[in-house]
Amino acid sequence: MTRLSRLIHHRGLDEGVALITVMLVVLVITGLTATAAAVSIDNRRNANSDRISGSALGAADAGIARGIEYIRGSSIGALTCPETAQATCTSQPAGWASPSSPQQIPLSTNGCTSTSFRNCASVYITAVSPFNPPAVTSGTYAIHSLGKYGSNPGARDVVVEVSVTPDTFPIGVFGQTVSGNGGTQIFTESLFTTGCVSSLDTTGNINGHGTSFQGIDAFWDQPASAHSTVGLSTGNHSACPNGDSSRVPPGPGSPSTGPSASNCPNNSHLNADQSPTGGLVSSTVGSACYHQYQRNDGTWYPDGTCPSGVSSPYPSGLCDTTAFSVTDLQRYGYRPRGLSDAQYAALKARAQASGTYNISTGSIASALTAAQTAGISNPVLYWDNGDVSIKANDFPTSFQTAPADASGTCASNLPIVTIVVEHHSVTFQGGNNQWIDAAFFVPDGSFQGHGGYNVYGTLFSNNLDLGSSQTWKLDNCWVQDFPGAILQVTVQSFRENDLADLQ
Repeated sequence: MTRLSRLIHHRGLDEGVALITVMLVVLVITGLTATAAAVSIDNRRNANSDRISGSALGAADAGIARGIEYIRGSSIGALTCPETAQATCTSQPAGWASPSSPQQIPLSTNGCTSTSFRNCASVYITAVSPFNPPAVTSGTYAIHSLGKYGSNPGARDVVVEVSVTPDTFPIGVFGQTVSGNGGTQIFTESLFTTGCVSSLDTTGNINGHGTSFQGIDAFWDQPASAHSTVGLSTGNHSACPNGDSSRVPPGPGSPSTGPSASNCPNNSHLNADQSPTGGLVSSTVGSACYHQYQRNDGTWYPDGTCPSGVSSPYPSGLCDTTAFSVTDLQRYGYRPRGLSDAQYAALKARAQASGTYNISTGSIASALTAAQTAGISNPVLYWDNGDVSIKANDFPTSFQTAPADASGTCASNLPIVTIVVEHHSVTFQGGNNQWIDAAFFVPDGSFQGHGGYNVYGTLFSNNLDLGSSQTWKLDNCWVQDFPGAILQVTVQSFRENDLADLQ
């Protein structure tokens, strides 16, 4: 073969190799392109799933927020379904307390009813440890929220446990100072004050001769009675102490000895009161002043801060004493204005949001009715623009319902109004047969009652006028349905039910 023919032969071989190489490169590029496209599609699909899943989680979180808002605006007494026995709650009406028919929270137009697009949270609340004073004064509840989002909806199931505890203040009837000498009747709750109480009824009967008490305090689980850091008086307009009806000052000898049983007042009704002139109670079993009442938690009343040099025999660190000091008052949650500035600000914001802030007294009934229609059974009335004069018949009849009926059955979702008059005073006038379910806060002014009136509830005031015929009362139904507006709701734990997840 000539040299020329050999060159032509090798050239043909090179062209074939080049063609094969080009084809292989094209195949590799095509494969890489296809792979990149597939990865891109998968990434886009995953991103869309993540977006839907994240949106479903956002819907579930929105449901949790609404559940917390429900507790703060409504009665927790209706939340009776046990967390550990949800299958037994089939008789619960549809709504917040029903696992089988939970509250539907639409997060967009027709979010819970549309078949083409869902943006909805289904929420119900169960009782882990139900709030049940006086035995349980800090309840725990589980808020279940199933969030759904999208046309082929993703779903995330979230459970948040919250503790529910009353705001810190002396739950009962409180005045920094107390004036007047009328026939105030206080049933099943106590009077707390940093002033003199004058006059106290000395008979133990409800007869209009001074302030009198009956029954067991429904929240603190001890005899309803007067507790003053200044003194108590059985005389009208008397300086304290004068005829102080607190039980016993310390007797002769060391503080640990205490008084003898013979030093106890003869009237057992007055043996429940406490003031600075009180002292250690006789340790003699059977004494009129010893272990007068045993609470459900096993502790005994009377109790208080131990005197200097005296050690407590109890895990509580308290002593059997009828003395009462500012330190003792602080055990009941005392601070000078009742609630904190932040809590008053929160109550003000709630009133502003519901249209019950600085309203005319003639608008009270319509404003509270509108709040109830919106699902707020425990609304807030808030005034800080001047003195306020209100009457019992300014309120809808739903707020004049006895917490328990004649058989003792608690009212369902008892409406209770929280009334705040900040920087000013309030005058309240009732009717002899009218009751109102309320919690009053008058931290800077006076609470003055006119006429015969009856309040199921609590009061914190700078000055309390006891100069008219008043009746104050708590019962177990009221404290179990404690107004949500003055409850602290604190998140304790968060978990997801992964079995319910979609997307």
